Amino acid sequence: MFKKTKKKPGKLDLAKEEFLNQTREAFAFLVRDFGFQEEPIPLAENKYLNQFAVWYATSTTRIVVEGINWGTNTRVALGQAGPVSKFENYDFGDLLAVRDAAAEQAKRSVSGEQLEQLRQYAALLPEVAADVLRGDHSIFAELAACVERRRAEARRNEPPSMNEVAEANRTLGRSYQLAGDNKAALKHYELALSTFLEINQAMSFLKMKDTTETDDLTTKIGELKDLISKLKNNEQG
Repeated sequence: MFKKTKKKPGKLDLAKEEFLNQTREAFAFLVRDFGFQEEPIPLAENKYLNQFAVWYATSTTRIVVEGINWGTNTRVALGQAGPVSKFENYDFGDLLAVRDAAAEQAKRSVSGEQLEQLRQYAALLPEVAADVLRGDHSIFAELAACVERRRAEARRNEPPSMNEVAEANRTLGRSYQLAGDNKAALKHYELALSTFLEINQAMSFLKMKDTTETDDLTTKIGELKDLISKLKNNEQG
């Protein structure tokens, strides 16, 4: 009878064990001083949750300490206890920035390797967020504003959508037509039509149930086809 041999832990397993042990040691004050308990990572609610993490919770508040960027950095998140779907997942860095701004002092930051960051976060958390750790979430409104500002900035930096490109060409076509430059107008109308047709094909493929957008798109396509036909006839005439 063959004896089963225990699988030797790989480098990833060892790194995970080291991170979790260091986290529990550095953040032991959460249990000792603030009444937190470690809770299992709720993978049943979301199987994609980061497992390089330790989750702590009281009846009101959750703190998640996780390793990110393939072992390069540490992140600390705060929010309400309860279902994962309702966890705000606010970044402690935002809280630190808000508190430093309110105190009119230079913004503090965390640096170094992952385990160094872990210890720095552990030192800063009770200093900066003792009210949150005790269940006072009044600062969360400001943290939500930080998240929204970041999203707005990301949207500004995003490339234009296909619909925005098509609308821009349609507007340019109209402007050139009004200025009497039918050749330029035709060029932009054709570009707009081509893009709208691509969008329409994609929407048909997705079989969208809400027909409001598809009806509006059909109208735009029909109008552009008429405009292009008239301009081409004028050019030929």
